[in-house]
Amino acid sequence: MISNIIMSVMLNLGLQDKLISGVTDEAKLRTLYATFAVLAGTPPVNFLMGIVERIAAVALHISLSVLVWFAAGKEARCFWFYPLAILLHSAVDAIAVIMSKYLPNVWAILAVIYVLSTCCVMLALKVWNIYSSQSDISGISAGTE
Repeated sequence: MISNIIMSVMLNLGLQDKLISGVTDEAKLRTLYATFAVLAGTPPVNFLMGIVERIAAVALHISLSVLVWFAAGKEARCFWFYPLAILLHSAVDAIAVIMSKYLPNVWAILAVIYVLSTCCVMLALKVWNIYSSQSDISGISAGTE
């Protein structure tokens, strides 16, 4: 995304020659010109969309990492969090791919991804609250005996 933004800025500043300098292969030049045309026709809000999507993706990955963290904990009482994290990650990915095939509005797809990510974050917070307090209690009682 950053390279596309840099390329777009360079194209808008009229620095197209610098982008193609040193490229002599005709096929590569055609590919570059096609890329320039796509970038020129891309609305600026589409670059924002990538940033918005990454926020939901990071929240989702952190919440799933919390599940894996507790699955791999010392006591490993919650081993089933491993397959749960994998299942949730696969489900969110599958839903996004299926929706992108049938729903032309990318913002609606992002809204669904945000809802799913929010649900995973809430689940991770619940797991964190339940299992971190239990290990704190068991750690305190084990240390005093």
